[in-house]
Amino acid sequence: MPTLEEKNRATRLKWVLAGVHMLEKGLRYEANRKQESDKAKAVKDSIPEPLLKEMPRSMPGGRSDQ
Repeated sequence: MPTLEEKNRATRLKWVLAGVHMLEKGLRYEANRKQESDKAKAVKDSIPEPLLKEMPRSMPGGRSDQ
């Protein structure tokens, strides 16, 4: 039968592993988000400037007030 100390150690290990798993998920999410952002920027950069000015603001990659 495991002692209280062994149970505590096992519980701490489970929490550490859960934390590592969440950190990994967060890093993967950020990497995917950056990749999608880079793709969107590449598409926007491929559209000629005169055409961009004609696009409504509501469209992705449309003109902005900047």
